[in-house]
Amino acid sequence: MTDELSMRIDLLEEKFVHQERYLDSLNEVVLRQQRQIDDLLEELRRLRGLLLEGEPPFPGDHNSPPPHY
Repeated sequence: MTDELSMRIDLLEEKFVHQERYLDSLNEVVLRQQRQIDDLLEELRRLRGLLLEGEPPFPGDHNSPPPHY
């Protein structure tokens, strides 16, 4: 193998390693975002259920005037 060919192969291998690390990093981001989406969907379902049952999603008396009145 010539020196030039060897250098080109080394460069390609180096680029491949960097791309593989970058892809792994992006995959972690996607997985974390999917977990967040799943959590948000679960919370949305819970809040919808409370609204359909007629219960306020947050504790407190919602019929009384605000404190500044």
